[in-house]
Formats: sequence, structure tokens, C-alpha cells
Amino acid sequence: MPAPDRHGVALPIAIFAVVVLGLLISASFLLGIWEQRMGRAAVRLAQAAGAAEAGGNTALSSWDSRSFGMLMVGDSAVLSGSVGPEVGWFRATVFRLSEELFFIRSEGFSSDFAARRAVGLAVHIAPSVIDLDAAFATSGSVGVRRSMTVSGQDESPGGWDFCPPAGADVPAVRLGDSLLSSVEDCADCLLGSVPLEVDTSLAESALSWGDVDFYFLVDHASTTVGPGPHSSIGPRVGSGGACQTSDPANWGDPAAGGPCSSYLPIIFAPNGARIVGGVGQGILLVEGDLELQGGFSFVGAVFVTGDLAITGSGADILGGVAVGGPGEESVSRLEQGTIRYSSCALWRALTRASGVAPLRERFWSPFF
Repeated sequence: MPAPDRHGVALPIAIFAVVVLGLLISASFLLGIWEQRMGRAAVRLAQAAGAAEAGGNTALSSWDSRSFGMLMVGDSAVLSGSVGPEVGWFRATVFRLSEELFFIRSEGFSSDFAARRAVGLAVHIAPSVIDLDAAFATSGSVGVRRSMTVSGQDESPGGWDFCPPAGADVPAVRLGDSLLSSVEDCADCLLGSVPLEVDTSLAESALSWGDVDFYFLVDHASTTVGPGPHSSIGPRVGSGGACQTSDPANWGDPAAGGPCSSYLPIIFAPNGARIVGGVGQGILLVEGDLELQGGFSFVGAVFVTGDLAITGSGADILGGVAVGGPGEESVSRLEQGTIRYSSCALWRALTRASGVAPLRERFWSPFF
């Protein structure tokens, strides 16, 4: 009788065990590789996130009003920098959404450019510390002729639909000493509930507001001009319809809806100025004497350290005027034209030299 055919199972079991062991070793190896890659990716993402927040914080802490504050609504500016060779770098874009609101979008990249994160931040203009509570303020003497009108009645520029309702009247003229004023006998020279007010704090300077003074604004100037005479001040529009903000004769356009209507420069004249006609808006800073003629029209704030003369066919200023720096015995001759108080025009102009503040305490929002 032949012996039964018995196949052994040891070899198949051994082969199966080797295969399973190989699979386990391979799986462990792959898991190790994946874990290592995930760790590296997490480090890169952390670097990118840190760089993104650093970019936003840099834009906030080093806010440049000469660059960002001069942006027109809808325009943007880019700020970039490095956090360190082992961390990464950032690219922050500042968008102007409205007169008061900005949006900062900061993109962060890892040191090897393999990862990217982005965060966003909404900020608003901080209130200006400059308080010009008069249509015309001076530390020196002032003479007002009957063909000149100075009004402390608050009014808004035409077409500025974002302005709040008009506020209470302010003094038409505020000065440090009543003996330094000369106003011709006329019913329409000084308008408002307080035609003239004496404020002894103006005796030293009309261009200091707490810790802020005339030269604080000079540090934020976006345009510097010579003494003139300037006879071609007005908005400049390029062939594509864009406002040409690089032109020093472009001082914006107070008419609502134009290409330069949201451009409000801070103009500095270090050696005095003579302006004959034209139109502009923003802040006009004159170190020395200022002479206005030719129907010059300006919306915003005018600050003069020396003498002011509005003569000839005069000028129309809507906003506020302050004359007389420290140690200056300024003389103002207001002979022809108007100076009308506008809290909205002053607010809009003076915010060009203000910083910003976030809208929320925990203000960063992540983007992917």
C-alpha cells in the first residue's frame, strides 16, 4: 500500500510570515516618511503664519500716512519684508475702502517658499488730536475789511454726502488779544453765534495742539512746493482717466465724483507761498508768509507760521485757518473773499496725518 502524499505547511507559513513582516516594515517606513513630511509641512505652515502676522503688525506699527494716508478710495499699496532667514518673509497689501476704513491683507511665506498663509485686518482712522474750533484762529493781529466774510457756521462741501449733519457754530475769529483785531463796521463780515472770541492760550501760538504742532504735520507732508507764484493749481488727470498724484501742482479736487476727489495731499511750502487762482483740498502748511489772490479755492485746513494776506480778487477757504507760530508776531489782512468753517472738511483733511487702529481686539482673520 503506497504512503499518503503529505505536503508540509511550514514553508508556506514561513513565506506568509515573511510577506506580512515585509508589509509591516514597509508600512512603518512609509508612516515614518509621512510623519516626517507632515512635521516639515507643519513647521513651514507655522513659519508662513508667523510671517503673515508679522507683516500685518509691521504695517500697523509703522503706518506711513504719507503713503497709505494719501491713497484714494479703491487704491492700494504694498509693503514687503523679511522676518528672518530661518522664518520667512511677508507681503502686506493695504487697501483703502472708504474715507475712514482700510483693509490690510498680509501674505506670509516660509523660508523655502513651500508654504503660504494669509491674514486680513480691518482698521479705521484714529481721531485727529488737532482741534481747530474756529473758522479763523491767530496768535497775532487781524484786520477784516467789509468785502471779506468769516463764518463760524458749520457747513459741508457740496456733494460730500458722507458728511454728518452740521454741528454747532464755532467762533468766526478766535485770537489771543482783543486789542489785536480790527473789523470794519459791516453786518456780514463775521457770521455765527460767536463772531469773535478771545482765547489767551493763543497768545503764544495758534499752531500747537497739546503734544502736536505745525512741524508734526510737516513730517507727514506728501508734497513740497516753492514760494511761487502758483497760478495753475488744480487736479491733474492722465490719459487713462487716473488722478496724477505725482504732479506737485495737483492738490486734489473737492468736487465730488472726479478722479482726484479722494486725493487730499498735505502740501508744505517751506519758504512762504503766493497763490494766484486755482483749486485744491487737503492741508496747506506754509512756513513763512502766505498771500492768496485770484479767487483761489481750497477745502481743508490752512496753517501759516508768518503773515497771511487775502487780497485782490481774494480766496474762498472752506474748513479752517490758523495763523501764527511760536515767537511770530503775525499779521493777517483779510480783505476779499470768504473763510467758512467746515467740521467735515477739517476732519477729512486732518485724518491724512492720523494713524489707524484695529476694529476689533482680536482682529486678525485667517485666509487660505
